Amino acid sequence: MRFPSDAAARAAATEFDLDTANSLPGRHSIALDGVTNATASSVTDAKGWVYAWRGPFVVLSMVTVPNRIPMRLPRNRKRCCDCRTRGSRS
Repeated sequence: MRFPSDAAARAAATEFDLDTANSLPGRHSIALDGVTNATASSVTDAKGWVYAWRGPFVVLSMVTVPNRIPMRLPRNRKRCCDCRTRGSRS
């Protein structure tokens, strides 16, 4: 999604994340080492959401892993964020 400014995109991503938190009981945040422009969360550690922002854009990504392996989900989410930001350098 595109927003009028970088600040608006960051605010929107934060609001989307909070709305997800309020609508999904048991949801917990997942740290993405070295990623400062995204929030990640999960309820089951098998499926999770990432809200990433760069400039005026926000991207929602959903990640699912076949087994509940807690360390696999953050790694896959971080990889997703790396790919999204790497391809859009200005």
